[in-house]
Amino acid sequence: MASSCKTSVKALVIPLRSKFVIAFSFGLAVAVYAILFFEGSRRSYCLWYYAPAAVVVGAFIVDRFNRTPETRTALLLDITIGILCLMRPIFNFPPFSGHAVFTVYVLLTCPFRSTRSLGAILLAITLYAKFILWKGDPTLIPGLWVGFGAGLLFLFLSRKTRRNDRTGPNQPL
Repeated sequence: MASSCKTSVKALVIPLRSKFVIAFSFGLAVAVYAILFFEGSRRSYCLWYYAPAAVVVGAFIVDRFNRTPETRTALLLDITIGILCLMRPIFNFPPFSGHAVFTVYVLLTCPFRSTRSLGAILLAITLYAKFILWKGDPTLIPGLWVGFGAGLLFLFLSRKTRRNDRTGPNQPL
């Protein structure tokens, strides 16, 4: 009876086609917002810089639903990274690129090639903007390092959880 109350992981799996619909809906929402509330260069900037990031965010969220949660700590790390990345365009703080943090974090932590591919495209856009357009934005390198460190921490927490699942107190060695 207790087992019937558990939610099956399979019930949370979102098909690939739906994943892309959800991901591109995030990008479309940002694009519509930019068109409705901004004009000129600010609108253009939102469309080419923030809309692609929203697509990757949507894919990332779907990926996390498609995975068995690693640990609460790993989930908190995901949320912390999300908040830090959102703070950058809203408050101009912290002093590192939210795009750089998020793309490296996605590349290191997402098991699905489709999301990593979108993350790689976003990283290319970010590198182009920060190196070419903005002549070396000082937030890029710290953002890459923060994303790398957070990604490694996530992988460490995930590996630790998988190891504990195999050799936990109720499992045979």
